[in-house]
Amino acid sequence: MPKLVWTEDRLSEAAMMWKRGALTSEMAAHFKTSEDSISSLAGSRRDLFPHRKNYFRRAAAPVRKEAPQIEIAPSYPDRVIRKTVAGVMVTLPRVVFIDGPYRGAAE
Repeated sequence: MPKLVWTEDRLSEAAMMWKRGALTSEMAAHFKTSEDSISSLAGSRRDLFPHRKNYFRRAAAPVRKEAPQIEIAPSYPDRVIRKTVAGVMVTLPRVVFIDGPYRGAAE
């Protein structure tokens, strides 16, 4: 197809068709050009061709439920469980000046 020169008259006619809700395929047939030409014109001249509602909506993302928090007890009395910055629970050695002395049943 030959390249279409967009004059002011053609631009205003295309803008009116766009505002009335004409499809890009209908506009391309009317102006004897490609749909890509209409799409790139609409993308580059948003003042004349405002965004239209997308009829191909994506399905809403499923809502993820948070897993229940499970309380984990350290397997050894000289260990503590800490949560890292990334949110991972890790078992580390007990530090007396941070955690205090172990006050278990063995004392």
